[in-house]
Amino acid sequence: MANPTGTLAAAVLVLAAGIPLAPAASAAPAEAVATVAVFGGAHTEDMTRLFNQINVNTVVRPLSQLGSTSLDGVDAVLVTADGYPSRPTQLGGAAAANLARFMDQGKRVYVEFATGDTGAMVQSAVSPVLATFPRVYVSGDSAFGNGLGNNAILDEHNSYYLPMSAPEGSSVPLSYGTVAGVGTAVFGPSADARPALIVADHGPGQLFYATSAMSNYLQGRYVLSARWQQLWVNIAVQLLPDSVRGKALRAYAPIKAYTTPRVWAEPNTPVTLNIESPRDQSLVVTLDGQPLPAPRSAANGALAAPQVSLAPGTHVFTVRAQNSISATTVPITVQHRDQAYRSMLAKAVDWYQRSGVMLGRGDGSAAVAEGFSSEIGPDGRNPFKPDIRGDGVTETAYAFQLYGQLTGNRQYTNTASNIMDQVYGRMQIPTQDALYGLFETRGYWPGAHTPEEYVFRDDEGWISLLTQVYAQIVPNDRHMVQALRSVESLNRTARADGIQPYVGPGTDMLGVSWDFIAHLAVSPQFGSDPHYQSMAAAALFYAYATTGAEKYLRTALNSVDFFLSQLPNIGMEKSRSEEYGRALLVLAAAYHYTGNGKYYRVLSDFASFYARLQDPATGAIPEWDGVNPRSNEDYGTYESTVIQQNGDKVTDQLYTTGFLAMNLWIAYKATGIGTFRALDLNLIDYLSRIQIQSADPTLNGTWMRAFDYGNWEYYGSGADVGWGPYAVETGWTNAPIMIGTLLYLLDQSFWPSPVAARDADVRRVTGEFDEIAKTLPSPQYGELFNSPVLNRPDKAFTLEAWIRPDQRTVDKRYVGLVSKTTSSLWLRGGHLYGEFLTTSGNWITVQSQATVPANAWTHTAVTYDGNTLALWINGAKTEEVPAVGLSVQRTGEPLAVGAHNPQYLGQGYFFGGQIDEVRSSDIARTWEGVPTGPYTPDGNTLALLHFDEQGNPIIDSSGNGLVGDLVGGPRWTGSGRFGGGLSLSPNPSAPNQRDAGHRGSGRAALTGGR
Repeated sequence: MANPTGTLAAAVLVLAAGIPLAPAASAAPAEAVATVAVFGGAHTEDMTRLFNQINVNTVVRPLSQLGSTSLDGVDAVLVTADGYPSRPTQLGGAAAANLARFMDQGKRVYVEFATGDTGAMVQSAVSPVLATFPRVYVSGDSAFGNGLGNNAILDEHNSYYLPMSAPEGSSVPLSYGTVAGVGTAVFGPSADARPALIVADHGPGQLFYATSAMSNYLQGRYVLSARWQQLWVNIAVQLLPDSVRGKALRAYAPIKAYTTPRVWAEPNTPVTLNIESPRDQSLVVTLDGQPLPAPRSAANGALAAPQVSLAPGTHVFTVRAQNSISATTVPITVQHRDQAYRSMLAKAVDWYQRSGVMLGRGDGSAAVAEGFSSEIGPDGRNPFKPDIRGDGVTETAYAFQLYGQLTGNRQYTNTASNIMDQVYGRMQIPTQDALYGLFETRGYWPGAHTPEEYVFRDDEGWISLLTQVYAQIVPNDRHMVQALRSVESLNRTARADGIQPYVGPGTDMLGVSWDFIAHLAVSPQFGSDPHYQSMAAAALFYAYATTGAEKYLRTALNSVDFFLSQLPNIGMEKSRSEEYGRALLVLAAAYHYTGNGKYYRVLSDFASFYARLQDPATGAIPEWDGVNPRSNEDYGTYESTVIQQNGDKVTDQLYTTGFLAMNLWIAYKATGIGTFRALDLNLIDYLSRIQIQSADPTLNGTWMRAFDYGNWEYYGSGADVGWGPYAVETGWTNAPIMIGTLLYLLDQSFWPSPVAARDADVRRVTGEFDEIAKTLPSPQYGELFNSPVLNRPDKAFTLEAWIRPDQRTVDKRYVGLVSKTTSSLWLRGGHLYGEFLTTSGNWITVQSQATVPANAWTHTAVTYDGNTLALWINGAKTEEVPAVGLSVQRTGEPLAVGAHNPQYLGQGYFFGGQIDEVRSSDIARTWEGVPTGPYTPDGNTLALLHFDEQGNPIIDSSGNGLVGDLVGGPRWTGSGRFGGGLSLSPNPSAPNQRDAGHRGSGRAALTGGR
């Protein structure tokens, strides 16, 4: 934010003809300590109410009269923005001169979001800037931060500000900047700070200049609301003459009151009214119009009225200061828990029907929109998100189906049916390729593949699971077969350890086979991240339950077991609170279908984890171990959680509590662990109490992502670039909350029992995929799975192979022969090429001048002895480069044969021809002439492949017991260099024959975590 173009300038003293200023009759508090003139076209009523709270009288005039109104007799002037956010207020010369004369009397003026002509008090040619991630924070120790504290954060959402610079000698008590934190900028001030509020002396007076429309704090839903109220009281008091500030502050005595429990209570539950006020004052408390004894001090520092037991129905507490006219009212409804839940569900269903998310006629026949985004605009509205997402659509349909069952109202089951008709009829991919059977995760199947298609395994898992669930409930055999096609795809792309390895563009899957996808590499963090893995496993568990097919059970259990193997150091998309909650669903299934105690023990541990985490007063389960910004510069650069550090009292309804409401109950039904039931009901109690009540139909009855239960307000860190703290989602929030509540009310367990049999359906779907698999193009290669022995050489190594490349291979720019990712043997346009990556991150490379002939056997090798990196062709050293005393960086990737990094889609560089006698060693071997026979293992042999066997897996003859695999169906041949060999055919249409960037060893960055 360097090089600003806007500045504050000295005023030109031009006096204007005066119009007497008379107070507004409705804006005069008793015993006013001062009078403030408010000019503007917006929020003047809000400002009047504000000043009344500190016993200050206001007179309100249109902005057009600022230059022609006498300011005699007023103590301060406040000018609100007129035209925010698109048009800054234009202060003409007469208005500026009038304000300058006023400040020359030693008085103070507040102006916001204003510009003027040259010579005016405020001059600027800058345009408003959208502050998506910059936030307002207290940037100095001054009276403007009273009750807030230095570095306190005040969010304006998507506000606009003018990028001014503060003039010399002025102060900046509030700044705009990118700062990380929830309540406080934990890393201190922002390096890119801009002024949000400038205090500049003008003679004996002062100008308070706000670069944005701070008066928009109520309409714009600025948060935290109590902080903005306190900030405005601070600004209002600082505007006043010094002599009356004390009186104004003493007049300000806000009252905050709330019940314990909040919103509703079960019959026979004691109810306490809690009262917070910044200073001692005599309070009058009534309940349903009847006086209560005076409140007394409570342990939390607040005041508490005596506990009462209330009859069923709605009751109202009122609290007011003894000499005050206005009162604070606190309603509470006494009802049974199930009644509260039914009321919550009715409001949630009403939100679906009134908010606009039910597209078309609103009956589900045009599916469901995603919801509303987090970027609240200056008008206080969340922008509509019309996208149709398969996961959110199916979750919504399931919620409506259950609600129809609960109420007996066919309107809701019909809505569910209409929604699912869109899924079965318009979302499944019919093409005979590697995307066959999947459902579109975004929108409808367009009739042909497009670059916009994206494969999210978590989203696909949801669709696959719930298309099965719905086909089981209805029931519908045709729809079940459709659902099983999605399951079969997930099963075929799962690795041997059950992990779904691919998230990315769907078009990248079109040039490869399912088998190829199933051999892609992933990090242990991605493979153990339930956010990405659990829903595909859940779909597979459900398919096992409805078909009896053991193959689906094996894959699902392998996925769960891999997750267990990584605990507690699992991958986390947002937080540990989220990930354990996602894992509950599949852990419950694993235990339900196997009875294995290891799953029960982990479930019990997770129950204890959430029991420690759950807030006993509210039932909230906050975020814990979050993926958070590590600096101010990190803020707003990737997807993250809504807390900054453990202990922040913020829950996440998008990623955590909604799914917990569902999965805690499912875990209880699978295990009988009573802690899960108690956790779930306490959590749903909390969710029912934070359900939004608003006159805005787009919000009334829903939930936003982040709720601060310490301040009892929707609020949280806005660092997430995807779905911020105020996002409203049909799926992932509303639907899972409803589903969890409905499963409890209906006493359903979710996982089917006993296991059914659908042998014919499984055979049919398996046959379809088998036929398509024969036509799928796939690169061919071999691999030895990673083992500690393969990572042994760090000071010396040899990679060698006999090769008989075809002409296409010799002509290619890059072809992998033998590769361990960071040490490799290549062909580059027929030239032999060797390389390794040092532990300091540098590549050491060597390339031969001679070329390898096509269609002839050649012995090739690369060696490193700690001093030189050398190439060998047919037993003769051809080139070498110095590399003294370096160490090889090692990774956990397989040893690839006939490819380089084939485990990463977009790489591979596949070999075509025959290959034999592949050996990896932890010394630099030498030769005297062409090797004349097959190798024999010795103490330095790490891996040795003769390729004399048939079938799969390949056999390692090193004596180290390595396990290998063949991918893409390469042929065994009896005409290898010595006995058998391997014949490989690359796939020219695969998306992995790229000419640049061949060294990348990491998978593509994951995007779009939702």
